[in-house]
Amino acid sequence: MENGVSALWWRSVEHTHNAYANETFLDELLEKAGKDPVEGRLALLGDKHPRHRGVLEKVAKMADSAGPVSSGRQRGVALHKSFGSFVAQIAEVSDNGNGEPRVHKVWCAVDCGVAVNPDVIAAQMEGGLALV
Repeated sequence: MENGVSALWWRSVEHTHNAYANETFLDELLEKAGKDPVEGRLALLGDKHPRHRGVLEKVAKMADSAGPVSSGRQRGVALHKSFGSFVAQIAEVSDNGNGEPRVHKVWCAVDCGVAVNPDVIAAQMEGGLALV
């Protein structure tokens, strides 16, 4: 089926598109339930997942500090664990007028444990965001 999402092995061995599919579906469910995407995820996590909660709460604070969402834009939330690292992101996007998304800003929080070389961690996260 042609769907625009490559099924090839990407650098993160399927985590990128699986996270996208899972988090998009969760956003749809939370929206249908009338729940905020961050608060809804936190409620689902409960108290059993402190590292998930930590990055999600951190990225929500980062995005909140930028102020309200501009007119014509929306914010999407994603949370995923891959290879022992926990990452949460919030992206501010709009429709570019052709039915395609335009990314204006992305906030990212990562907990990978001990950061031996923080510059490499930042480069990894920024490199992954460049695909957006």
